Amino acid sequence: MKKQKRAIPAALLALCLLLAACGDKQSGGPAEAPAAAAYTSELSALDLPLTELTASAASGGNLYLAGLEEEPPEEDGEEISSGSFATSSSVSDDGGFTFSSGTGSAALYRMDATGGEPVKLEGYTPGEGASVAAIVPCEDGSLWVLERVSGGMEDMTLDDLGSGLVAAGGDIGWASQVWRKLDASGAQELNRVDITELAEKLGVDAVTDTRMDREDRLYAASGASVTVLDAGLNVLFTCKGQETVEQLVPLAGGVGAVTGDGSGRTVYPIDLESQSLGASRPLTGSADRIYDGNERYDFFYSSGDSLYGWSAENAAPEKLLSWSGAGVDKSQVEAMFLLPDGKGAAALRDGRAWPVSYSLARLAPAGAEDLAGRTVLTLATMGLSSETRARVLEFNRSSSQYRIEVRDYSEYNTSGDASAGLSKLNTEILAGNMPDLLDLSDEIPLRRYASRGLLEDLWPFIDSDPELGREVKIVKSI
Repeated sequence: MKKQKRAIPAALLALCLLLAACGDKQSGGPAEAPAAAAYTSELSALDLPLTELTASAASGGNLYLAGLEEEPPEEDGEEISSGSFATSSSVSDDGGFTFSSGTGSAALYRMDATGGEPVKLEGYTPGEGASVAAIVPCEDGSLWVLERVSGGMEDMTLDDLGSGLVAAGGDIGWASQVWRKLDASGAQELNRVDITELAEKLGVDAVTDTRMDREDRLYAASGASVTVLDAGLNVLFTCKGQETVEQLVPLAGGVGAVTGDGSGRTVYPIDLESQSLGASRPLTGSADRIYDGNERYDFFYSSGDSLYGWSAENAAPEKLLSWSGAGVDKSQVEAMFLLPDGKGAAALRDGRAWPVSYSLARLAPAGAEDLAGRTVLTLATMGLSSETRARVLEFNRSSSQYRIEVRDYSEYNTSGDASAGLSKLNTEILAGNMPDLLDLSDEIPLRRYASRGLLEDLWPFIDSDPELGREVKIVKSI
């Protein structure tokens, strides 16, 4: 494979010292066109006084955010009547948990993500000690919110938490769980569904997750089954799959059941007409977050460095954008939406410093003027670390000559084949589609690539650049 050396600026070489630079492709030209549309983002700070975010949702161009809002300290001995929320925990030698709590009250915010600041729903009054665990926006502007009050945590063991019941919203650890339907202002309660004793009513060991839909139906997961009830807790039907339901998620037209784990999840729409689980929609191997859909897509999800959308018409998910390519740190995304025209927004939470800060990334497909004159460099990875992600973002925001496009091959792994992503990368390399950069990951066989002459020697670039030298510490070598 004949290689041509590029003149690479010092800023890019600094990044390459953390990665591994590769030779050019056989054509010697720029990287192939991205599999998804290139996006740009415009970042702006958000005035959102929440120390913790506990729930989020998107609907009709609005973002809904719920969390803990700290209360002022007590004055003149007056007691604060709102609830306490666990902010940290530790594991004792006997397997028990100790929680420290911060005092504050649950708050709801709504914002038009195309412009404007978050607006607090001042009329909302949470139940005493309650936090908001889920939000379901309805088409008329009303909201279903799931309020939980913790209890019995001091008696929990690692086995209890490991069962997933607490994280998924099951019976263990919650003194009460109530779905409340509120009007658009949050002030008036339109309906209430108490699910605290739902497992006993259904005759099951535990209810691991619940979800209301926009038609006031309640969905309850237990094992591999999902039971659908009306708002009066009358059972409508129960459907059962082959695998344990991990969680229930909102779909554009209802609710879906998620089975599997991080190495291979599947979404099954719950079909109200047939009263069964619908056609399976397998997610890519590293899927880690599912977001509300829109008129075009039933739901969105993040996998690796990419955002995917799945519509009812498609037999496979569609890759929509690269988070880092758009200048967004995906680890900070709390809520997001895309409109059918491709424009959208993401609410970001940065918890690296205290107090936490929030920002809004307005997303839009990149125009020709945004990409003009910028050479695309592809970075192959099997899972992007937070440090590498931060450096890629910094580089893309500062360089006017180059743009790094991340290709996370872990997105192709499946529950049946954990090495599918690496196989795809090797196949592309054999076909001459060599990436420009390789992440220094234990998953990628760099020594094998080096022995076959596929990697570029960086020393000539370093020696010829006045800003660099051989005294620069190399983070990792092959």
